[in-house]
Amino acid sequence: GCGTTIKHYAANNKEYNRYRNNSIVSERAMREIYLKGFGICVREAQPKAVMTSYNLLNGTHTAESRGLIMDILRAEFGYEGIVMTDWVTPMADTRSAHRDSQAQYVAAAGGDLFMPGNKGDYDNLLQGIDSGAVSLEQVKINASRVVRMARALAQE
Repeated sequence: GCGTTIKHYAANNKEYNRYRNNSIVSERAMREIYLKGFGICVREAQPKAVMTSYNLLNGTHTAESRGLIMDILRAEFGYEGIVMTDWVTPMADTRSAHRDSQAQYVAAAGGDLFMPGNKGDYDNLLQGIDSGAVSLEQVKINASRVVRMARALAQE
């Protein structure tokens, strides 16, 4: 089977410095401009995956935003598919005030796939479980969505 991934969720509107951009956006602008199309797409089509954007939104990586993923995308829009990061690559630019996104915080926010994923991301997730930054229960919920999607795609 196959499915569609919609991207880049959300407030992703520039290419220059997109890994380190911090989009400062009001609640009203988010609702009226940046989230409107995602809400329509999810409600009408239920895409298989939603990919978060590289940028930060009001100081938080979109992939680490529980408000964007769980509160708006899943609870408000009724999204049932998987949420994945864009292909995260470590940035060597030490001039940035922003750290790279981390697997433990992505998982805690309800993100299901940290792309492309490597041993360091796995270790980061385990550290997050050990420290309490992410619960094992949340990791199981995230993993169950991936398994459910894989099964559904295998049957199509």
